[in-house]
Amino acid sequence: MTPTDDFRFLKRADIKPENQSSGSSRKILIDDSGSHEFMRIVRLEIARNGSDGGYYLFHVSANGRGTDTWHETLEGAQYEAEADYGVNRSDWLDIL
Repeated sequence: MTPTDDFRFLKRADIKPENQSSGSSRKILIDDSGSHEFMRIVRLEIARNGSDGGYYLFHVSANGRGTDTWHETLEGAQYEAEADYGVNRSDWLDIL
């Protein structure tokens, strides 16, 4: 089994327009043109990485670019999603 075999997307949630970031964390993109904030984040996805035992919360912007944060538990990733974007546990869809 290769390390990529252990990486699996588990959940997805769309961010409602009224639940845009509270500002508790900023998402900054650093590229060849400098550093700037991401476009509006519109979707979140949670993936599990079996090789390190953690969970990644992917923040996907309106133009498809994104960033991620690492969390020790699924609940930790969901807590950040709720704190930053008002995403409740009932908002998550399972990815099969």
